[in-house]
Amino acid sequence: HKTNDANYFSPLFPIDNTPVRQIITADSNLLYLKGNCYTSDDEGRAFNVTNTNALSYYDLFYKYYLPHQMMYDKSEKKVYLCVNGGLDESSDFGKTFAPSVIGAAPVSVTQLDNGDLFAIQNNATIYTRIGGVGPWTQVAPGASTLAAGTNYYLSNFGNTLVATDFEGELGCYFSTNGGADWTKYGGVSNNGRYILFVNSADNRDGGKDLFMGRDSMGVFKLNPNTGSFEASSAGIPWSAKIQYIEGKQVLYRTGLTRYFYFCATDVGLFVSEEESAGREWRIVREGDFSTLQ
Repeated sequence: HKTNDANYFSPLFPIDNTPVRQIITADSNLLYLKGNCYTSDDEGRAFNVTNTNALSYYDLFYKYYLPHQMMYDKSEKKVYLCVNGGLDESSDFGKTFAPSVIGAAPVSVTQLDNGDLFAIQNNATIYTRIGGVGPWTQVAPGASTLAAGTNYYLSNFGNTLVATDFEGELGCYFSTNGGADWTKYGGVSNNGRYILFVNSADNRDGGKDLFMGRDSMGVFKLNPNTGSFEASSAGIPWSAKIQYIEGKQVLYRTGLTRYFYFCATDVGLFVSEEESAGREWRIVREGDFSTLQ
């Protein structure tokens, strides 16, 4: 669906019971990732299949998927998409794709605010493209590395790189030196519940907040003073799959500007007013919402 104010919604994508994994904008084009990648250059009125080699779902039956498998580099105007056996890139805003010369098969890709690109393989090997230009190079491990043998995905928190174990067993880590050394965030329990996403969302103060969503465990928000995630899901059913959170600025016709956090779950779309800063939520539309942009 598409909405400008969280009150009125218009359908955008056809419904086929396959979850949308990710939605991004590349310049004026709109891309969404399901089993394939689809691109629209007319504000979503029509979509064309532009890549049929996207990575498989983590578990299609239960609708699980690793997040952040596609991204848009605004500076270099390139779309990156993790595909079977490698990484594809597009220089025409997602209309056509070609292999990116990386020599690896990453499962997740992200970009820091400073422009540095990062991609990670299933074995926790990390690759970077400094400033989004030049060659992809493998990050040399430091003294405290990520444990191999799990399904990590990457996120960004400003210029901090974040790596999360999707299965939840090893938790969530951050790196301030380009993925060489890692420190574990606190407040992430190992109870077998998947960590469906970790994402930074813009806030009303001009900064970012880091959120985590888990399967049937609620929303968690990072406390920057303690370095730990804290429960932050009042108003959302405890059994809901927390699938994504984005921060949005809404400008009303009266000139009033408000900031909201939107939370996609399998029971509905929830919103948090700027006064509660992501601690309290109310539902604005029922349904299974798998992601946001």
